[in-house]
Amino acid sequence: MDCEAENLIDRELIENAIEKGKKVTLICGNCGFVNNPEKIAEEVQKTWLACIPFTGSERKLPTGRTPDGWKDYKGRAFCRVDFIKKYQVDPEINWAWRKRGSPKAID
Repeated sequence: MDCEAENLIDRELIENAIEKGKKVTLICGNCGFVNNPEKIAEEVQKTWLACIPFTGSERKLPTGRTPDGWKDYKGRAFCRVDFIKKYQVDPEINWAWRKRGSPKAID
């Protein structure tokens, strides 16, 4: 599931956070998948982060929301932060994106 969004961020913001010992998590605002700046090749434009293409199973996607939190494929509830940590996808953004028919990003 590659939404083809181009996520722009000033590389200096990431580098400054890393220098201060902070962890950086970049989440695609279109599809909700977590971007990993460490996997970007040097020849790629320095301010561009492509969505990590979907390579896992459907188990990574949220199956719905209940008062207990976001449900995974086994029906277990997770708060948003824990779901992101476990599955590397923001359930709120991904759920809304899928409900819209998983549209491609608009340039």
